[in-house]
Amino acid sequence: MDYRRIKTVCIKDLKELRKSRQAILTTAFVPIVFIIFLPAITILSASYLPEGEISEATSLQKFIKNFPGEKFPGGLDERQKYIYAMLVHLMAPFFLVIPVMVASVVAANSFAGEKERKTLEGLLYTPITDKELITSKILVAFAAAMSVSWMCFFIYSGLVNIYSVQTMGRMIFPTTTWLLLMFWLVPTLGFFALSLIVWVSEKASSVWEAQQVSSLLVLPLIGLMVAQTTGLMFMDEWVVLLAGLIAALMDILAVNWMAKNMNREKLITST
Repeated sequence: MDYRRIKTVCIKDLKELRKSRQAILTTAFVPIVFIIFLPAITILSASYLPEGEISEATSLQKFIKNFPGEKFPGGLDERQKYIYAMLVHLMAPFFLVIPVMVASVVAANSFAGEKERKTLEGLLYTPITDKELITSKILVAFAAAMSVSWMCFFIYSGLVNIYSVQTMGRMIFPTTTWLLLMFWLVPTLGFFALSLIVWVSEKASSVWEAQQVSSLLVLPLIGLMVAQTTGLMFMDEWVVLLAGLIAALMDILAVNWMAKNMNREKLITST
């Protein structure tokens, strides 16, 4: 692959991305929801419940009941254990949603956006190969998704530790599971989701259509959140490592399959 051609397309797409009001609003909205709004609800819900009624007064009682006792730091009361379980463990699947949400805007704009701007035909007539073109489209979306995800992670880490030092007398974040989640599973799973969204964008006739279809990718992650909440599964280090390995293998297969099945003539006639 010619990395100079990939770099050229990436720079072009990044310039287009900066002009997209929808992409800018999405990258601003996601951090507010995931690192401020949801944690605030968790803390406030625990603060206003009587000490002995926390597990009974919440729909998450099964999650708290099935939570492995050895995962709690020592010396926490019932209220602190509830907050710890929510902030440190229940919030983990939400951070898998962040790159998909960002990608649904950025990656969906890759080929479909080129079609709407009438610039795809000129791009397809350049010497860039199919694999280079697909790689560049995925890399732009990947860079945007990971930037937002890691920014959310670092801000969330700071906010959780500020709160935990004041209320528990210690820093509780990040755990080993969270480090593996953010720097192994989120990149590999995010890359695979981006690949699928770019493929959808290649087939879609408009950005809106690509975004509608790609939004369906959030559904399996919502299922994961429900499973974690109801105690059907628990994300620990081994689960994250194995899931990341599977996602990494799917990444390689996805890029090669997309490059092999890309049809330039069909793309040109669809513009």
